[in-house]
Amino acid sequence: MPLHPRTKLNLALLAAVLALAAIAVYRPGLERPNLPPALTTLKPDAIHQITLERRGAGRIVLVRDRNGHWALRAPVAAPASRFQVDAILRLASMRTLRQEALEATDPVALGLAKPEVTVTLDDTRIAFGSRAPLGNRRYVQVGDTVHLIPDITYYHLVGAYPTFVARRLLPQDARIASLALPSVMLDRHEGHWRLEPPPKHYSADAPNRLAEAWHNARAIAVSAHAGAMNGEEVRIGLGNSPKPIRFLVLQRQPDLILGRPALGIVYRLPAEAAGTLLSLPQPLGD
Repeated sequence: MPLHPRTKLNLALLAAVLALAAIAVYRPGLERPNLPPALTTLKPDAIHQITLERRGAGRIVLVRDRNGHWALRAPVAAPASRFQVDAILRLASMRTLRQEALEATDPVALGLAKPEVTVTLDDTRIAFGSRAPLGNRRYVQVGDTVHLIPDITYYHLVGAYPTFVARRLLPQDARIASLALPSVMLDRHEGHWRLEPPPKHYSADAPNRLAEAWHNARAIAVSAHAGAMNGEEVRIGLGNSPKPIRFLVLQRQPDLILGRPALGIVYRLPAEAAGTLLSLPQPLGD
């Protein structure tokens, strides 16, 4: 069937528009401008260790395992916050706004003679200097070069070590084998849960719901805790770990506060989490 003249005209106009768009994007005969250089040649997905040195705030070491999970190795051993880790890893491929040879600058004036913070990604050291006078920018040093970069990473680096701890209460791959709570103890035996003391009324799925609540529990915030901790004890036995994880219930209202004495940190959760985590769920429908 022959095309209507108006249809032919519309198709011709569409082809012309697409051709003009291609010319605007690809600009044949002209070289495309080069992107600013990256801060390092590292690939974020290939980095296996992050070391932070902060004057007066201690050293932090984060390590990626063979499964791709990140964990703190110093000053404590704990699962790491992926949010914090990703913010640091983005440094590797961050585009610089300006760069200059170190010998042509004044390291003292730029805050690089004695940097407050250094980040080492595997073997590549990045020293953080002062903020630039104008704009949200900061001077950093990599090798013999000074770079000016957007100042979006520095404040992820200077917090106390608990800010680098994952907000999950248990490791992501945790397999819960036992739960010792203030009111009841549960342990898994040959695929079934045993309870002590056995409650008078509970549903068959209650132990699984309780274990799932612990597996998925996340804190609103994690912070350091100075001094001794006192409270009701909770022990979580994991099938893939020889030692149980020990918590102390420091308070239940207005928020639930759980302490991890081994790490010197506390987790803050909503008050309603006490009913979900510290007692056997009521039968559905009650």
